Amino acid sequence: RAEAALADSHISPADRAAATSLLAGLDLAQDRLPEAHEHLQRLTQWQLQPADWFLLGTCRQRMGDLPGAIVAYEKVLEIDATEPCTYRALAPLYQTQGNSERAKELLERAALLEEHLAKLPN
Repeated sequence: RAEAALADSHISPADRAAATSLLAGLDLAQDRLPEAHEHLQRLTQWQLQPADWFLLGTCRQRMGDLPGAIVAYEKVLEIDATEPCTYRALAPLYQTQGNSERAKELLERAALLEEHLAKLPN
């Protein structure tokens, strides 16, 4: 249905983004990485959602494009620097590239955010 919706030239931008997001998630879950990457590239051009950039980073990482994954995860931090999992996803990539100092900074930030989130009332 999502593919059919995208074929409709009269689809609203919000519905186009929702259908593309659905297809990207399905492709990523089924390990169709090039297709997922294509959908996520489009999404990140249409809207500025940290989740889209995070999935793009994950997709690139799984495709073996570590520099591209770093760019995508860093974009997540530009949009929303409050999610510890982004720091934790990014740290090993910097470590792999030999930037231990940046990896350490990211892990420290993740721990600090997790500590503060744990103190928030439920």
